[in-house]
Amino acid sequence: MGAAGGGAGERNGVPDGPAAPTPDPAETPPGSASVPDPVPAPDPPRLRFPAAGAAALVWALVAAFLAVGLVAVYQGWRLTHPPRQAVRGDPATDVSDWYRCLPYLGSPAFCSPTPLFTAQGHIPIRAWILPSVPAALPGAPQNWSDSTVILVPDHGQSRTPTDFPAWPVAQLLVAAGYNVVMYDPQGEGQSGGAGIGFGTVEVRDLLAVVQALHALGGPAQGQVAVWGVGTGADTAILAAARDPDIDAVIADSPYLSADGYLRRQIPAWTGLPAFPFGDAILWAMQRETGVTYSRYDVLAAAQRLGARPARPLLVVVGQADAVTPPAEARRLAQAAGSRAYLYVVPGARHLGAYAASPAEPGAAGAAGVNEYACLVLNTLKVMGRPTGSASPIQAASPCGGYPAPAPGTGSSGSGA
Repeated sequence: MGAAGGGAGERNGVPDGPAAPTPDPAETPPGSASVPDPVPAPDPPRLRFPAAGAAALVWALVAAFLAVGLVAVYQGWRLTHPPRQAVRGDPATDVSDWYRCLPYLGSPAFCSPTPLFTAQGHIPIRAWILPSVPAALPGAPQNWSDSTVILVPDHGQSRTPTDFPAWPVAQLLVAAGYNVVMYDPQGEGQSGGAGIGFGTVEVRDLLAVVQALHALGGPAQGQVAVWGVGTGADTAILAAARDPDIDAVIADSPYLSADGYLRRQIPAWTGLPAFPFGDAILWAMQRETGVTYSRYDVLAAAQRLGARPARPLLVVVGQADAVTPPAEARRLAQAAGSRAYLYVVPGARHLGAYAASPAEPGAAGAAGVNEYACLVLNTLKVMGRPTGSASPIQAASPCGGYPAPAPGTGSSGSGA
């Protein structure tokens, strides 16, 4: 009994040791199996890409950038190097049957089948000079008229454009007593040069033509007027603001600035969205032409023209022109002051003003003489003559006194 029923302090005859104290949680060392370590808070979620995905994104961006650049370079080259338009017709048949030879500036013979001027950079500019006096048959400069009109075509056009009736206009001017110069800007028609500037680099061509006329002697004895169409209108205004030898300007469908005009037109010409292609293509075009379009401010040039009151400016625009809207033409005319006149042709679209202009009653039904033509002749009449009239072009004599082109002469141009 004693062994089997021993006290609680012994087991199997072996005395029990003292009872183990209950551990205090506050004294439990870290890492003890009895109290687990606190779990750290998880990090906030982060956006993580696999290395392959990040590289793919970078390459996609590079490829997109290169694609836009390549498209811009191609479109910039295409727009500044349009196909050359052929020179159509012959002055001998389309203006007057007495015109037998074409003058060549600088040639002792004064006559050549391939006349040319030389623009800045030694670019040959080919042209026709049509004397207004039948007896002149080039060779006697004193028989030239004392006033000359230079026709400046739109971009992408030769001296015989398809978007303006150059031949009927030349007939009208020659019959009215003016010499006429029809020329190909650089990069157009038969002239030299590669690439066009949409009215910007072409200013050098026009200034070279004016200088060559003065060197010629005969046509330089009187006034020189320039009649520009489309971007040729802007060339005319820009050149006249630089050269005091230009006495009058007729501007048909001009823009306000080359930069603004091209930014509007590039999406229409290429079919590409303005972003991201517009600025890139404009940059490529400037690289091709070597000019900064933002420097060609036609509105500022018109203001300079207004500071020279002896030089009239006729601004013509179609009422339905969505390319160079009437509001822009109105700003140009206002900038030029009292010697400017704005003619808005009802219903006419871009470059369609001459064809849509109504007949002039004072012209007694003469072929090709409409309101547009009458205003041009009035502009030429007042050039170089200061006047106090608020609208000297409109106030000039009506067209009835001007001779009309001879009936039955050929025509190679057509209105737009």
